[in-house]
Amino acid sequence: MTTTATSGRSGPPNPGARAAYRSELLKVRSLRSAVIMLVVAVALAAAFSLFESHQQSVVGLSYAAGTDGVGNPSQPIYAAQVNPTGTLLAGYVLGAALFAAFGAIAGALEYSSGLIRISLVSLPRRTRFFLCKAAAVATTAVAAAAVCTLASFLIGESYFGGQAGDSIGLTSPGVPLHLVGAVVCLAGWAMIGFAFGMLLRSTALGVTVSFVLYIAGPAVAEYVDPDGANGVTPTQAGQALWIYHNPMNPDIVPFGHGLAVFLAYVVALLAAAFARVRYTDA
Repeated sequence: MTTTATSGRSGPPNPGARAAYRSELLKVRSLRSAVIMLVVAVALAAAFSLFESHQQSVVGLSYAAGTDGVGNPSQPIYAAQVNPTGTLLAGYVLGAALFAAFGAIAGALEYSSGLIRISLVSLPRRTRFFLCKAAAVATTAVAAAAVCTLASFLIGESYFGGQAGDSIGLTSPGVPLHLVGAVVCLAGWAMIGFAFGMLLRSTALGVTVSFVLYIAGPAVAEYVDPDGANGVTPTQAGQALWIYHNPMNPDIVPFGHGLAVFLAYVVALLAAAFARVRYTDA
């Protein structure tokens, strides 16, 4: 009498975290609409930043003497001396919203197309699925934001030449911190959009809600509390990561305040999206 050995494994294979992450990264790169949106976001953010840098360098001395608290109080200075990253990365006002659209598309497209069921069959552990998907979107956004930030700053800096002396450069006070903050801002908005995409499971709704939050959030906050509205929305908090807080920018909160508020929004929305994926059906 012979017996047939049977495997103790049942159900679909469950790939490890590294394999799952690579799979999700490949998915993000293969989503044509998401890739196009990311390319558009980088292109427009860089283009507007360079245009503003060029305009500031042509206009010349932009700030009145004695209002900035630096240098000779009788000597007017360039906008880029007072606020280097805010001037050279001015296009990030638009770029942040477009990065959010990229995240919303990357998060919702599988739901919109119905492919989410196949994804959950191949990776049934929803915690791993969500974390790997979020990590793939974040990695892509950080890489694109870092390239855009460094290129925009260096090219924009070249427009000023010797006009602004030695006060504009990668080693200028506050510049490294705010360049990192600019990357965090763009990547953070991508994750906010991703969270809305996963929550609403619709690319159109995810993009729309992200835009509404970005554009209408500050207006609503100011209407509710005109005196304490600064820095309470992700839009305002995110701008504090790449725009200097000084007397010339009184509406910009300090970097630490902006970082704490901005990350709180990102974490809270990602937690809500995770709960939606973890405890509801696809």
